[in-house]
Amino acid sequence: MRSINEDEAELLIEEHLRMQGWNLTDFTLTQKRWREHLDGEEADRVFLYEGKIVAILEAKKPGKDLWVALDQAKRYARI
Repeated sequence: MRSINEDEAELLIEEHLRMQGWNLTDFTLTQKRWREHLDGEEADRVFLYEGKIVAILEAKKPGKDLWVALDQAKRYARI
């Protein structure tokens, strides 16, 4: 089986979010490729509540170190 890349992983994640009832076109709830206040970096997706970020999602292709992704998301949260 062919390995998937990060963009394909994001598509799979988005499909799972839709299956759980998320409206990914409602930008008051979630936004993709968030860059605001991240010093040139980019979060794959943020989740919002009353206009404030409450969660950050970092998509990684299979085989990537998930602890590194968690550290990346934590760094974004601190910023």
